[in-house]
Amino acid sequence: MTIHLEEPADLLDLVGSPLGTTKWMKLSQQQVDLFAESTGDHQWIHTDPQRAARGPFKGTVAHSFLTLSLTPMFTSEVLQIRELTMAFTYGLGKVNFCAAVPVGSLVRATVSVISARQKTTGVESVFGLSYDIDGSDRPACTAEVSVLYPGPAAGHPETASDTIASCAQAEGHTTVGCACNSPQIGLT
Repeated sequence: MTIHLEEPADLLDLVGSPLGTTKWMKLSQQQVDLFAESTGDHQWIHTDPQRAARGPFKGTVAHSFLTLSLTPMFTSEVLQIRELTMAFTYGLGKVNFCAAVPVGSLVRATVSVISARQKTTGVESVFGLSYDIDGSDRPACTAEVSVLYPGPAAGHPETASDTIASCAQAEGHTTVGCACNSPQIGLT
């Protein structure tokens, strides 16, 4: 089930509420190999099925950050915002990688709104995600992910660096050493 909101400010009314649980998605060896190629993490537990079969997990496992990187897809499956110009991953709070995800496993996420606040630059929301593995009692990962939805007060900046500068200025500090200027910022 997908929750449909008119605008990001509607998240303010959903603080403390679950948004829903996504459908199961199968993690394939091809996805793991593409992630390894993109990140340069070619460790054999991820990319060498023959060697991994004799290893601690009895097969290849997905990269922990591959699981975490499913956040935008999983969040958009349970939440759609009609009047949305853009959204930026603003940062990560507490992240725990609790269990390895064997390649071929089905995974899904349960998403909730931990907090949301109106800022001069837009709405900042923190989502809580628990990534489940089919057949496992332990989640693969739990995470708190901050997302900034720039609004009219931010002047509809054209670039991520303009948004960062707008955020820092509105929050009363420089971009140097600012959490707004963290390397975690990226388009979601």
